[in-house]
Parts: sequence; structure tokens; C-alpha cells
Amino acid sequence: MLNINRLRLQNIFKMPTNSLVAKVASAIAVFVGSLVLVGWYLGIEVLKRGFPGSPATMKVNTALCFVLCGVSLWLFSKAREHTSTPFDYATSTSLGTSQGKSLSNRGGRGGRTIENSPHSSLVISRICAIAVTTIAALTLCEYLFGWNLGIDELLFRDLSSSIATSHPGRMGVNTALNFMLVSVALQILIHPKTDRSYWYAQIIALIATLISFQALMGYAYKVKVLYGLAPHTTSMALHTAVLFSLLSMGILWARSEQGITDSNPLQTSENLPKQTFINAASVIKWPENQNPSVLDNLYWPW
Repeated sequence: MLNINRLRLQNIFKMPTNSLVAKVASAIAVFVGSLVLVGWYLGIEVLKRGFPGSPATMKVNTALCFVLCGVSLWLFSKAREHTSTPFDYATSTSLGTSQGKSLSNRGGRGGRTIENSPHSSLVISRICAIAVTTIAALTLCEYLFGWNLGIDELLFRDLSSSIATSHPGRMGVNTALNFMLVSVALQILIHPKTDRSYWYAQIIALIATLISFQALMGYAYKVKVLYGLAPHTTSMALHTAVLFSLLSMGILWARSEQGITDSNPLQTSENLPKQTFINAASVIKWPENQNPSVLDNLYWPW
């Protein structure tokens, strides 16, 4: 038993930082979302509001979407850990069946191959993200067209008469918009088309971070228009804004070796002026060193 626990601790310490951050963010989203659902079921106001005295409550659909987003991000991070090749499973499947089989045959007996990757985890992860997109899109349609599709109080009745709630059980416009952004970013991460897909997913996550940061500033300075967005819409709750920030951080860290969070960004055309300056400085100092290997280690784009 002690040996098993020791091995588990070693695996935790060997876990990459980006995967650890993404898993922690997803676990917090699932945990808090589940607590809010329990609060609605048992009628505990402090769980629904998150903080004592908070004017807005996290709605049932909001908590459900957080659970789905957390599960989606967790399964995506888990699937990446079981991928043994430089290509992740989602990228390999987008290359085609024949190429995917050729890549899997290169794995040999030394470890797992792409065929052994948890395809079912990625499928469930994508289904959760699509479900969040559907709920958020229907909520935005309710606001835009004045509809009442009956999804707001499908699980629990919202009997609160708070001024921060425009429609019983309905999440705010900014909350629905953020769920649209986060879920689309997750879908792009799960099934990227090109290397640029990671850029798009991270930029979308940054936009969601800015919207949640606006709500946090509204609560900090007591400016209702910042977290309510419009007079006749439901306000974003305080712990909702905090969870959006954590989820966006998890998405940014899920593929930190790709996109705008790349740890080696000098090999891109966007950083060409900076790399050129480094090259020029190395060439100027080269006669002092008289070491030909200095020139060999430089990156020249032409």
C-alpha cells in the first residue's frame, strides 16, 4: 500500500505544469458548480450566492455549464497525458485514417501508440463542450428575440426576487456570452485543424477573461453596469466571474507549448525583429570569442 501511494505521488510530481494547472482549474469548476447545484436543491443561499451579501446568484444552468466545462477540460488534459507521440490524438485524427495508422505503427513496443489513446475521453469532452455551447446559444436567443424556451427553470425553480435577476433562473447575457467563448475554445483545443487553432482558442479564452475581469472590477468598485451589462438582464455573480477566470487560465495552460503561450516564441515571424537583434549582438561579439559554433546556433529565417 505504501509503495502504491509513493508511486502515485511520484506520478503527480512528474506531471507537466501545464497539465497540472489545467486539471486544477477544471476540478475547481466541477467542485464549485456541484456545490451550487446542491445549494439550489437544498435551498442554501450562501452556496447560490457564493459570498454573503452578494446581489446576484449563480443560476442552475450556469452551475451545470461550469460542471460540463470542467469535465471537458479535465478529460482533454487526461487524454493528452496518455498520448505517447508528439502529435496529440485530435491532431492525428484530423490528418486522416491512413496517416493516423502509419503514425501509430511507429510506436513499436516501447510505449503506447496513438491507437491506444483514450478516444472516448475526447469524444465525451467534445460532447460536454457542445452541450455548453447549445445552452449558451439558446439563452442568448431568449434575450435577443424575447423567447421563453423553458430551459431556465428546467431543473429547479428560481423563487428569488432579486433586482439582479431579470428572468427567473436565466443566466446573464455576459455569462452566456462567456460560456459561448469558453466552450468554443474547448472545442478548438479538442479538435484542432491547424497549428493556428491553438492561437484562436487562447485568444478566445483571453476575451472571456476580460469579460469576467470587467465583472470583478464592477464588484470591487460597486459599479452595477460592469457586472450587469444591461438594465434588463441578469447580473453575473461574483463566484461566476472568478470561475470564468480560472477556466480561461486552464485553457491557456492546456496547450502552453503552442499558440501565444509558446515558451519558445523566437522561432516565429512575429518575433523576427527581436531575434534579428539577438543575432546581430552575437555576431558583433563573435570576433572576441573566435568560436565558430556561435554562428551555428543562431536562427536565420532566410
